Amino acid sequence: AMAGKDVPAWAREELGCTSHAQMLLKFVVSHPAVTAAIPRTSNPRHMLDNLKAGFGPMPDVKQRERIASVWENI
Repeated sequence: AMAGKDVPAWAREELGCTSHAQMLLKFVVSHPAVTAAIPRTSNPRHMLDNLKAGFGPMPDVKQRERIASVWENI
């Protein structure tokens, strides 16, 4: 659904996200109700992209709201 769309500039600058997958995974793992996230993939490139989501700042409440807005408006 997000293919061909750029990662929002604020997500790149504030969270270090270089892909939508990283942005969405950061959304999940930073949520206080989540204790573990186990993304499934058999593609090594996707695995590396998922791993990169664990680095850099995690979104706060306001940033998670912005991520949710991006997702809702695709």
